[in-house]
Amino acid sequence: MDNDPIAKLGKLEEWMMDGYWRANGDPRVTHLFAMSSFRLTLFALAAYTYFVYDVGPAMMKNRKPYSLKGVMLVYNFTMCLLNGYFFFTLVYNYRETIDRILNVTFHPFDQTSERDLQIINLNMLYGYTKIIDLLDTVFFVLRKKESQVTLLHCYHHFR
Repeated sequence: MDNDPIAKLGKLEEWMMDGYWRANGDPRVTHLFAMSSFRLTLFALAAYTYFVYDVGPAMMKNRKPYSLKGVMLVYNFTMCLLNGYFFFTLVYNYRETIDRILNVTFHPFDQTSERDLQIINLNMLYGYTKIIDLLDTVFFVLRKKESQVTLLHCYHHFR
């Protein structure tokens, strides 16, 4: 029997990051980017937190704020288009949207109709935009808008 606490911790970490998802995850999404493990998402959130609260402010301490008008214009326009697309899709399919909101049962993994796969892909795209949304706070840091980097703001993006 292995009594090494480091080895036990390593096995626990392996199970939490990969094993749980292999055993209980949706096999319809394992081929999608960042869906076969929790590691990449956890890394992105850890890097975000580290940059926003430590690296970014230290890097900007003796620098002038960056002017990111062009970058932010493209970023905001792209995010508006994507979120508009999500909203349009929900409204256009309002009956299905309402049915899915009111139906709180868990959909089985064996549902592989064209529509189910479309919904999975749409949800994945939405999830990816939430990671991209982390740039919002990075822009605050690079523009030295420290008053906008609040705990509530970071929590909102982190969850």
